[in-house]
Amino acid sequence: MNAPILEHRVSNIDEGPLLERARTGDVDACAALLDEVAPDVYGSVLLETRDAGTAERVTHAALVAVATPLQKGEIATVRELRWRFSSLARRELAAMTERRQRLTGVRASIRHLFGLVSVSGLAVYATVVAI
Repeated sequence: MNAPILEHRVSNIDEGPLLERARTGDVDACAALLDEVAPDVYGSVLLETRDAGTAERVTHAALVAVATPLQKGEIATVRELRWRFSSLARRELAAMTERRQRLTGVRASIRHLFGLVSVSGLAVYATVVAI
């Protein structure tokens, strides 16, 4: 599989006034700032995972998590916004990876259990809920 190619993007907006408007609760300013930062975060997650679906899910989860502090005025600079967004994306990616590994372990245990049951000739019905 070839590595995705990302182009360096140059910002065409003045982020300072947008940040000030976002810190006062302006939803449009928040959206514009997040739209400006999201492709960079998505690109870094995509490079790490090499899976567009996973990168989209991780970026969306981080976007939702960073929107509230941005709108409440808890983010002072655009640099802090980028850092928080990237940090939340990495945290979400780690959590997603851990959930997948745990689910894989549960599936392996279930296969092993049903393999033992089928060898012994017993009929067993089970319902398994993986969280």
